[in-house]
Amino acid sequence: MNNLISNTNNILKNNSQVIRNRLQEAENHLVRDDFNAAICCYKKIIEIDTNHWQTYHSWGDALLNLNKWEEAIALYNYAIKINPNFDWSYYNLAEALTKLKRWEDAIAAYNCVLKINPNFPHIYRKLGDAMQHRATNDRDALIAFYQAEIINNPDRLENYYQAIELQPYKLENYLGLGNALVKKNSLDEAIVTYQIALQIDPNHPQVVQNLNKL
Repeated sequence: MNNLISNTNNILKNNSQVIRNRLQEAENHLVRDDFNAAICCYKKIIEIDTNHWQTYHSWGDALLNLNKWEEAIALYNYAIKINPNFDWSYYNLAEALTKLKRWEDAIAAYNCVLKINPNFPHIYRKLGDAMQHRATNDRDALIAFYQAEIINNPDRLENYYQAIELQPYKLENYLGLGNALVKKNSLDEAIVTYQIALQIDPNHPQVVQNLNKL
């Protein structure tokens, strides 16, 4: 029994030394920006210890430098699963997510950084940027939705009002609304709408023509 314990301890000690050597070897490759060679070292470490979270994290960093966003995300998630208290894993995960414009997931990851370390450098700016991108993305999706609705139902006034609220300087929204109002015989409102359109482009031929007909 004692021999078994002794042998086990020796194996663990040897493995720890091998891991340290591989990590140092990987570090040497990183200094030369040889990320693929570093990844080979990380793979060998994981063959020895599948729960070595630092290796998963560093492997993710190497992939991040190679612009392999999806693979980096998977590695950071492995690291976080083993050690959910390392702020840099969440931060770099968020950075990879932003490259894929996955703003909601990036915001969640930045919030995890903030929860672990409120003094993490630049975290509030990063979080704010991601939230701004998410808002822009949501706005673009709404614009596309109402433009599709206008095409499918060009006589429904509410679609134009929503589109104008999102893009108040897009002439085509006022032109379409004016045309829809004319069809509903709301001529006074149509005139006002065309006049607003002419404030955007005083010489727009279709708007001028439509207005002259009223």
